This record gives sequence, structure tokens and C-alpha cells, in this order.
Amino acid sequence: MLLPIFYTDEKVDISEFIIRTYKEYEKVNPSFTRRAVLTKSLKWKYEQEWRIIYVDEPEKQGFLFSGIPISCVYLGYRASQETSDRMEFICRQKNISLKKMHKEGATLVAIS
Repeated sequence: MLLPIFYTDEKVDISEFIIRTYKEYEKVNPSFTRRAVLTKSLKWKYEQEWRIIYVDEPEKQGFLFSGIPISCVYLGYRASQETSDRMEFICRQKNISLKKMHKEGATLVAIS
């Protein structure tokens, strides 16, 4: 699923999710899980981020989606070299801009 991030100043309490995951995984509310992974602080709103989420398919290696054109991919500053190389290859093939994040003091900055 390709879903937009929701930005808020409210804290998302995931303690229920963590407890249920360990005790009774089958009873975990999927909408609660999605809310937790799709919510970020308002300070990140400028990113206008979308996330790709695989539900119950952690082994899936690809993503086929058409409709919303992707103009740029921002690669997190903690991304592994393997992930970085793979994203560079894909973005180059698809003619999509790729920006890697890095830290300048306490601030994250995108570089090409």
C-alpha cells in the first residue's frame, strides 16, 4: 500500500501494540498499527512523505504501482550501502531524482 503520512503534534501511544504483539498477535488491530507507522510530528510536514507498506508480506521484494508519479525519493541517512546502491539503480532506470539525507549537527539535510 502506498499511503500518505499524517502530521500532528499529538503523541501516538504504541504501548498497546507492543504488549499485544508479544502476547496475542492475532488480536492486534491493523488500523492502530497503520496509524502508528503513518504518523509523524508536525515539524516534518514539509517532507510531504508517503510510505510503502507491505501488510503480512515481509518477504516481498518489489512494488508495482501506477497512478501517482514519483518525482523524488529521499533516502534516510541511516540507509545501508546495499539499500543505497539498490535505490540509486532503480531511480536511475526510472529517471527519478534521488536525494540522500545526512546530518548537519542536529538537522537532517537532503543532498543530491
